[in-house]
Amino acid sequence: MSNEFVVSIRAGWQRLSWSVRLGWLAVAAVFVVTYWDRLLWFVEHAKQDDHQHFFFVPPFAIFLLWYRREMLDSDLPSGFSFWSVPCFVVWGAMRWFHSYFYYPTVDGLSVIPFMTGITLALGGWRGLRWAWPSLLMMFFMFPLPGTIADLFRFRLQRIATVVSVFLIQTMGIPAVAQGNAIFLSEPPPLEVANVCSGLRMLMLFVTICVGASFVMRGPLWEKLVIIASAIPIAIISNVCRITATGMQREFYSTEYLDEHFHDLAGLAMMPLALFLAWAEITLLRKLFPEERMDEPLTLAMAGEPRKAPGA
Repeated sequence: MSNEFVVSIRAGWQRLSWSVRLGWLAVAAVFVVTYWDRLLWFVEHAKQDDHQHFFFVPPFAIFLLWYRREMLDSDLPSGFSFWSVPCFVVWGAMRWFHSYFYYPTVDGLSVIPFMTGITLALGGWRGLRWAWPSLLMMFFMFPLPGTIADLFRFRLQRIATVVSVFLIQTMGIPAVAQGNAIFLSEPPPLEVANVCSGLRMLMLFVTICVGASFVMRGPLWEKLVIIASAIPIAIISNVCRITATGMQREFYSTEYLDEHFHDLAGLAMMPLALFLAWAEITLLRKLFPEERMDEPLTLAMAGEPRKAPGA
């Protein structure tokens, strides 16, 4: 697969005209020089906050460009498209806003109108039709604003605490919630701290579901259902982790398990979420079967209607 990927990238590059190749190389150089400090800032921020999915987005965006490579024709426009000018105006306004008010998120988000403008300038509307899923995925590189993140984190903590207490009580274990702490029959209480809110898992899983919707073959409504279900699935996975930790504290409490079980249960959250997503997709396709033809990639990815057999 890796050799096929490299060969495909090389073949696609050779199909482009020299002017387009030089244009993309110039764009890459300008991008690195202009945004190097901001990229380093986001990398350091991603290591300390709830958006480690930052590291997932760029390689997946590149993969989407390769996956949709059949939508690129060899006769891409060779001239400059003036439709890109509004994008560059927005880009300049966002960078000026950051330089005047120092708002790093706005400066980071300016990457999107910049790349959109470059895509229109070098590839026209055909190039934008090819690249728009990757441009959309770039929104997930950036952290939520602090106020919105705190609001989500607080709500997720409360939901996880209340539902976990209910499940623990259903197992016959005495449990009481006080704030975001779960008191069992023996101290210490089980704290649902900020890092246990599930926001990190939620953002990563939503990003994965949105990305998966671009490579799935199926009707639009099915993709939208899967994206919408990312939130409850992430919450369910976090609740299962907290509930399992509470049961371990009650029945199998040892110094070693109390110290490490929480982290081990956290590692199981993503496999559990992926299993639930797979089960959901399987159930949807069993309940709503339809003929899934081996349609051309252009039609599948562009959302164009399928042709009936024999048409």
